[in-house]
Amino acid sequence: MPKPAAVFNRFVLTSAIAVLAACGGGGGGNGGGSTSVVTASAPVTVTAANAPKVAGATFEATDDLSGGGGGVAGVFAASADGTQSAGTNLLDALLTRIRRTPGLLSSGTSGVRAAAVVQINGQPCDSGTFSGSFNDTDNSQDLSTGDSLSVTSSSCIFDGVVMSGSLTVDNVVITGGFTNDVAPFSFSFRIRTSNLSVTVDGETVLMNGDVTLQELTSDNVTFTSSFNGNGIKIVTSSDTLILTDFVINEIENKASGAYTISVNGTISSSGIGGSVSVTTNVPFTGVGTLDPTGGEATCVGANGTSVKLIANADGNTVQLQIDTNGDGTADNTIDETWANL
Repeated sequence: MPKPAAVFNRFVLTSAIAVLAACGGGGGGNGGGSTSVVTASAPVTVTAANAPKVAGATFEATDDLSGGGGGVAGVFAASADGTQSAGTNLLDALLTRIRRTPGLLSSGTSGVRAAAVVQINGQPCDSGTFSGSFNDTDNSQDLSTGDSLSVTSSSCIFDGVVMSGSLTVDNVVITGGFTNDVAPFSFSFRIRTSNLSVTVDGETVLMNGDVTLQELTSDNVTFTSSFNGNGIKIVTSSDTLILTDFVINEIENKASGAYTISVNGTISSSGIGGSVSVTTNVPFTGVGTLDPTGGEATCVGANGTSVKLIANADGNTVQLQIDTNGDGTADNTIDETWANL
């Protein structure tokens, strides 16, 4: 079971990296844009026949939001594919690039005034172009509290990732040694996307909506992370996924690989023909790239029908308790593997 930071950071925040990496290029213009309104679809009725699909689609959706499958599949957390550890590898890469912002800016913007807005227009990528701005409110030439950046890409390719559309990073709050990766530190910022198309390894995802990313550590070993937002929509070749009013929390120990993760919100999927409200009753726990060995979540559909997922200690199987009449009592119980889900 992958954990929160994964590919979300790879394909959304890579755009932010691109702006920071090119801020020294100068030029006029601005980028970014407002997000589209994202709403949930109608609740689906959970039955004994569709319960495994509902459970699978639910956690596929969270994987397509942050998880760790190959390509761009992954934006939130709690997938059952077990292909990526919680991964802060991509997040670490992102933070490393952000921490390099001072050098990137000073390479071409010496003598900028306080609260300078560095703007770029028609900046070339490896292929394609992007435009945007970096608002350095305190002229620290570091990403710091109060700063913001935006970017609009047009078939922009960096490191094999193709991006088109707009994103904005704002509501930045940073404390401690974030810039130099020295604990303790914390950071929080919001990412808003508008028709952001991202292609990685031949797979294309279209993303609209917003998410706030938060993380803190006191020792650079244990990291507490959170994703939350009002609505985000992901369109893939096989599904349209919508996450609304969501909060996903994780604690990861980098030394041992141990993770604890909870997922709460409403998840809509064209694959199941509706939505379910997901509540984590007991946080899921596991180690590294392995699927959970503990944890419990309930997915509630129309008229109180539901399926409850209970992770078994073997780390391979999960019990599905299905309530088909909405009376709060399981009418059917199915044992499934995480892989089948």
